[in-house]
This record gives sequence, structure tokens and C-alpha cells, in this order.
Amino acid sequence: MKALTALELAVVKELQRDGRAPNSVIARTVGVTEKTVRRIIGELLERQAIEITAVTFPHLLGYRAMAFALLQTDGTRPRHDVADELAALGSVDYAAITTGPTDLMINAVCQDLDELDSVIENEIHKVAGARLVEVAPYLSLRYQRPSRSGLPTAVPTAVTPDGITMDSLDRDIIRALGQDGRVPYLQLASKLGVSEAQIRLRVKKLTGMGALRIMAIVDPVFLGFDTMAWLAVRLSGHGSASVVESLIAMEPVSYIAETAGSFDLMVELVCIDERELRESLDQIRQMDGIAAVLPHVYFDLYYKPMLLR
Repeated sequence: MKALTALELAVVKELQRDGRAPNSVIARTVGVTEKTVRRIIGELLERQAIEITAVTFPHLLGYRAMAFALLQTDGTRPRHDVADELAALGSVDYAAITTGPTDLMINAVCQDLDELDSVIENEIHKVAGARLVEVAPYLSLRYQRPSRSGLPTAVPTAVTPDGITMDSLDRDIIRALGQDGRVPYLQLASKLGVSEAQIRLRVKKLTGMGALRIMAIVDPVFLGFDTMAWLAVRLSGHGSASVVESLIAMEPVSYIAETAGSFDLMVELVCIDERELRESLDQIRQMDGIAAVLPHVYFDLYYKPMLLR
């Protein structure tokens, strides 16, 4: 897979700062023509190197129960077919084919624990060729950043800003921007049956109070990060705060969720190569407060934004 050129990366940086930045503004910043910027953005979207989308806090859209699920295949179906079926489930926003103790990992996003229980029992359990090994419900999202590019993070904090309230129009706007973060406001207004001015005011309000960010999310592979893994981490009983702080200080760490179940943390590593992954694993295993680390290296990923539900 071809890595981003210096010019493409410069355009992406501007889109991560502001996913709705006009082509003319980006062109002046990076020193090329507006036509060139338009072409680059179109090519990056076509190659699926980036996604320009809305980023928000899940519970603001009514999703208050999330869980990782680890699955083993039984050999009766190709793993890709099983992953395709799992990824197509309405409550699954993420599925990965992994190597290690399990074959597949998915992330389920539900409105509440009752819905999560129903999804596990009536949907995931019924996928042919897969056996559910472990379910790890989120207790909290401790840390997240979209890539190791050194660019602004998608969710600067796992703590939701206080005092955020949204109505159905706010949620409809966010969902629409989740499908296309650069959709013209006039087109969006027509779709939702309101004025363009109202759309602009709502987006300004939501971004101003920290409930919404529109930005480019980059596939790390296009930035030269070829080795990625999820780590199931068991703590030794000293509490998670110091361990999380140490993990956040590591450059390859891109995601940390505190979970219930057999493991206390699920940690994502995005590495340049297998050597960096090995070095990161060695460093994590030697940290005070960590009792066990179970790596799940993944080599294929299926993703759909939860905002589309």
C-alpha cells in the first residue's frame, strides 16, 4: 500500500485541524492550486486513506454500552467470511482478523446493557463458524488518538465536557456529518428540512462546547505503520491510574479502554514494524502493576462509523 506523499500529508494535516476547511484555504497554506487540493482529497477518499467525519462522544448519541468481543473460528468457513458477517451486524462498528489466542475481535456499540445482551445472545452467537470466547464490556474509555502522526487527537479527553445537551436535530446533523464531513450545509439543510443558517449555528454550537469535531481520520497504514495489535492487559491489583499514565506516555499506544471481565484494559498499539511491536510489548510487560499481557496482532480491519446507525 502506497504511503502518503509529503504534499498529501500536508493536506491531511489541514483536514485534521478542520475537516471542513475550504479547498482555497488549504491551497494557500500548503502552496498549491485549489484544483490540486480538490484532486488530492478526492484521491485520498477513493483510496480509503482518509475518512472525513464527525467525531463525538458515543453517549451523546444514545450509546451507553460498549464491549469488545473475542471470537474463535471453527474452520468451517473462511475467517474473512465470518468477519464480513460480523461487521455487517447493526451494533458492530469494528471487526478485526487477528493472530494469537483468538481469530477475531469486534467492538459492539449499543444503547444500553439490555441491548448489548440481546446482540450477544441473538446476533453474535448465531454467526456460523465462530465461537464467542470472551466479552469485555467497557467501564470507561481512558485514552484515544486516531494515529501516530503527531496531529491533533480525535477525542482530546475521555471525559465528556460538562453541561452538554442535544436535541434530535443536533443528533441528525452529527449523523449526517458522520457520513460525509464535507457535505455542503445547503444540501444538509435540504435533507433535514431546516435552513442553512440553522445548520451553521448548530454546528458552531456543537463544536464550540466540545460535543463535535469534524476532521480527517487517517488509516495508519498510509502513514507507514504496518503492524498493529490489541493487547488484553491484566493488572496486578495496584489500580489502573499509574499504569494508564505509563501507557499513554508510549508513542505506539493509540487507544486504552478500561474493561470488565478477565482483563482490566484493552490497549491498541500502532507500530512501524514487528520490531517496534516486540519492543513495546517488552516495555509494557515490565511495567509495575501489570500482571499479564495477551497480544492479538491484527492484519485485516472492517470499520463502519457508529454515527450511521
